[in-house]
Amino acid sequence: MYLFFFGIVMLLLIEFVGFTDWLPGWRRRNFTTSKGTPVKNVELVKYMDALFSSRQRSGQQVRLEHVRGHAGEEGNEGADALAVSGTKLQEVEEPDWDALRFILEKEPMRRGMSSSTELADASVSHE
Repeated sequence: MYLFFFGIVMLLLIEFVGFTDWLPGWRRRNFTTSKGTPVKNVELVKYMDALFSSRQRSGQQVRLEHVRGHAGEEGNEGADALAVSGTKLQEVEEPDWDALRFILEKEPMRRGMSSSTELADASVSHE
């Protein structure tokens, strides 16, 4: 139950809940791990960092929570069904996470911009 929590709760299947705890160290080490290896998916991690920072500047909190897969969690089961159906679609190009991050850092999150999808749509050039 989330009484009096005004923010965003992201439910994740993977054990990525420590992400926000790891970020300060990754930033200090230029996005390398404590063992000196590059952080995996660094472009996406930097984008998520910028997105969380932007949300915080606008007064919103973001909390990550781990949810067990295939445990009857309604939202998770729905997301799983969408993921399975998505495997049958044509493959799409990976977003340019760096470009999205630059857009986000240049133009802070506005109230009413509801999702990163709007940022992704803003970065796509329509020719």
